Amino acid sequence: QELAMPNQVRFGIFGQSAGAGTATMLPSTFELGRCAICAFRGFGGTDPLLVVASSGDNVIPINFIVGALRDNAAAGRSTRFFETAVQAQNVYSAADGSTQPKRGALIFAAKGDSEQFAEAGIAIETSLDPAPNHLSFLSTGTNDAMLGVLAPLIPIARILGVRMLDFDVYTKNRDSAATAALFVPAVVAFFVANVRRR
Repeated sequence: QELAMPNQVRFGIFGQSAGAGTATMLPSTFELGRCAICAFRGFGGTDPLLVVASSGDNVIPINFIVGALRDNAAAGRSTRFFETAVQAQNVYSAADGSTQPKRGALIFAAKGDSEQFAEAGIAIETSLDPAPNHLSFLSTGTNDAMLGVLAPLIPIARILGVRMLDFDVYTKNRDSAATAALFVPAVVAFFVANVRRR
């Protein structure tokens, strides 16, 4: 919600995983933008959009998200792929809004995956290796609380072959703080840039 303009209230929305679906499918206008983290099926609206995803996500495959971005581009809704989170932050922070895309994507991938994405013409952020997993994009406090409850069940889930939604991966990597340090400033800059747009 924008508080600086009492005569006009404008909103933005973001979500991770299923919440990303909500962020892109919820009807209405979100002038401050929509940000989909770790999931994207497409978006046909005109609101500003930022998609954040990772090849390290074992819940929502990166190929699914990239495919949806390509389908959107084929329908005339092209997306700018940022090479780094810092680049995304700088582009959205620029005082001259002419370089700010209506749609952007920040894709994290391991350095070993960079050739695959380069061949597809997709810029990627490779400073985190391994690439963030599905839970890396949640806060450390949230992940610690969930693991406090679920950690004893992870060995049982492995034995039973139950999908663990990256809890097993996050238990090893514990990378939410490092991930947040990169992607959160870019997301904040995206929303602030849309506050400045008139």
